[in-house]
Amino acid sequence: ITNTTSFHNTVNNQVIYVKIFVSTGCSDIIALTLKVFDELNVRTAILKGCDNDFDNTMVFNLTDANSDLYSGTDCQFSYFLTQSNAENNVNEITNFAAYTNLVNLQIIYVRVYNAFCSRITTLTLNVSAKPIVVNGALQSCETNLDGTANFNLTTAKPQFNSSDLTLIYSFYTSPANLTNNIPIVNPTNYTNTSNPQTIYVKATNTSGCFSITQLELTVNPTTKIAISNLFQCDDNADGFVLFNLGDKTAEILGVIPPDTYIYSYYLSEVNALSSVNAITANFINTSSTQTIYVRAQGLNGCPYIINFDLIVLVKPVLNIDLNRKICDGGVINLNVPSGFDTYLWSTGATTNSILVNAPGNYTVTVSKD
Repeated sequence: ITNTTSFHNTVNNQVIYVKIFVSTGCSDIIALTLKVFDELNVRTAILKGCDNDFDNTMVFNLTDANSDLYSGTDCQFSYFLTQSNAENNVNEITNFAAYTNLVNLQIIYVRVYNAFCSRITTLTLNVSAKPIVVNGALQSCETNLDGTANFNLTTAKPQFNSSDLTLIYSFYTSPANLTNNIPIVNPTNYTNTSNPQTIYVKATNTSGCFSITQLELTVNPTTKIAISNLFQCDDNADGFVLFNLGDKTAEILGVIPPDTYIYSYYLSEVNALSSVNAITANFINTSSTQTIYVRAQGLNGCPYIINFDLIVLVKPVLNIDLNRKICDGGVINLNVPSGFDTYLWSTGATTNSILVNAPGNYTVTVSKD
């Protein structure tokens, strides 16, 4: 073999025979095996970190990238600031388990090697800033009978950060739930559990970095007022009457502060608080005594909830003889049954009976509260 300095083997584990001469003229032959190892299949990698103090530096453990750089288990790793150092295996980074980057997007040169081969690859250190967020607050009027309210927590997003629309928010009821990643399932319809209540908010940016802030929930109480009942007589004795609920407006205005109000009417307090399932002002009762709830919403502040009862009164029935005779110069007694609250005869009398001495038409109006 003449090209001994640039010989290409023809098969792996090829045996070459070497004849060795010594000065005495003696010689010997030995076998030389040429073994070719597969090239190390290395990759580039990126280590990402979040910057908590906005100085574009953080402490990295460079070994966290080893499995991304090389998937085998038969190699070791050494880290260098320059490619030249890596190739010559000098000036190795010794604090690789707690290395602080010098610049952002810094490239570290990594020498991956085993007993036979080595390869140089790169590791990029990428530092991302965490989001800048501030605390927020939401207020709501009482919407439930227990003094709580339903909040859409997501409406507070612009308070946390008004410029970064890419932030993803999750909401938690306690620091423990935040640590254990147990978020509020439906943040668009959350009912507070105390008043006030602190909600813990995690804001995550596109780099995966996050910041924690707080959202204060406050429920403002709704004033509830009872006023006098609304009465209506039942003309056909079936127990149902058409009421004009707006007849109570003047009385309502006398018990709430001056403002411009919109009135709506409900059959339950919870519906009035939540402003759902309103009824019309012209309403036929569905029971003999029925409670109506009025929601008076002014231009500012929480609504007032006013309640009154609808009372159906039975129209009095008079069983009397409608035709009576009187003799010339005589006197007769006209009477109606007792037991009514008021009487008013066409003569002006206010008793249940009168004496008359002249023929004519006599009328009486009775009432019962």
